[in-house]
Amino acid sequence: GAQTEIGSVATSYIPTTTAAVTRGADVISKTGVSSLIGQTEGTIYAEVDARNFASNGRVLAISDGTNNNRVTIFFFTSNRFRLLVTTGGSGQVAVNSSTYSAGIFKVAVAYAANDFAFYINGVQVNLTTSGNVPACSAVYLGTAEDGTTNPLNDRIRSVALYTTRLSNTELQALTT
Repeated sequence: GAQTEIGSVATSYIPTTTAAVTRGADVISKTGVSSLIGQTEGTIYAEVDARNFASNGRVLAISDGTNNNRVTIFFFTSNRFRLLVTTGGSGQVAVNSSTYSAGIFKVAVAYAANDFAFYINGVQVNLTTSGNVPACSAVYLGTAEDGTTNPLNDRIRSVALYTTRLSNTELQALTT
């Protein structure tokens, strides 16, 4: 059972016999956590080691289990991050970042009624002063809000949920 690592991050051993085996994508979701998610305001944060930028690969989302009510951060086309906020099936915020090269990214979204902020690596990507906050009861990590599609295909190093909207100064510090 000897194993060597190509990179600096340790992987887990997959026992095989004669054929190659590929591990399935890790997908994490948890429902029934509405008390841990800010319902009228909050902040979601993730640190991502992005190497692949799989188009539509989901990083982090809070949702009611549908696309109708969600706050989600995902990879968009051309090595961009995208923030989507939807309430009752109506788009509230849709923002694309600039293009990035592979690397480690600290991304955060703060939300409150008519007050949304999106930060990446200490830089404000967008500030939106209109829009409603969706009611959410589930957290999705590395998968879409329905829990079955758009796997991230990259590495998430850390995640945090805050039940309050952090200030823009706090968002800058958190993502630096």
